[in-house]
Amino acid sequence: MAFPNVQTYYQAAVLTPLLTHLVRINQPQWVHLENLAVKPFATNILIWLHKTNRPTTPLLPIQVQLALQIWDKHRRKFETANPLSMATPIEAITYCIPTFHATPWKGKGISHLAQVFESGKLMSFDRLNTIFNLPHISQYSYIQLKSFLHTRNKDSRIRYWEDTQKIIADTTTIQLPLDPKTFLLLDIPRETPTQARKLMYHVLLTAQKLIARLWKTTEAPSIPALIQDIDNQAIYETSFSKAQNNTKCSGSTWEQWRAWRNANEQHVPTNNLTKHNS
Repeated sequence: MAFPNVQTYYQAAVLTPLLTHLVRINQPQWVHLENLAVKPFATNILIWLHKTNRPTTPLLPIQVQLALQIWDKHRRKFETANPLSMATPIEAITYCIPTFHATPWKGKGISHLAQVFESGKLMSFDRLNTIFNLPHISQYSYIQLKSFLHTRNKDSRIRYWEDTQKIIADTTTIQLPLDPKTFLLLDIPRETPTQARKLMYHVLLTAQKLIARLWKTTEAPSIPALIQDIDNQAIYETSFSKAQNNTKCSGSTWEQWRAWRNANEQHVPTNNLTKHNS
């Protein structure tokens, strides 16, 4: 049995009380005491806000500050393509869009962002009006929300390429320039070592393929999906090479990838890659 990761256990212990704020029934008394200390804000609202949108809260209890710091550190690993979680309370949007009026939305029974989405897309205002009888005065707030989500989706696409660049740097120790010539046209510098170049091709082609799968949307692929797809390629090529009695070619190409995956197996999704090659 492996020695437990003390840091992971510590972070989980700090986050557990924070998640208790999300339970609306049978809350322990200390939750109410913390809520009083946090006023005029609410912990169950702050957790859904990105730190760039979170209001300045210098008087937060130290345990809440620490929990939010740990949550901010790990939240990107659980983000979807949408810039806000579908569980985000509708009133939290006012921290992202200061002039957004959430009261009419709540008055019509819209409490969370998921309620204004259908099949993964933001409903049209006419559709919202049909379902919730949302007043026409809220159409301006709707336009604000739609614009905010669209803008943040652009940011997520940029972040997708930045994360892809970081994966390449971590696995090959080579920092590629973040430009279309390199990442879209695969114009990798000639002096790049052969095995590193091959791995870069795998990563970049996979990143492009995942974007193609979402061509009907404005969403960005997730990094866990990218890593999983590359893992599958590594398994396939290793199996094929073994069947052909040619492990030298495949093994050298994926050696850096396997080393990075083994070193980061607690931080990125794992599959059978390590087991397959053991």
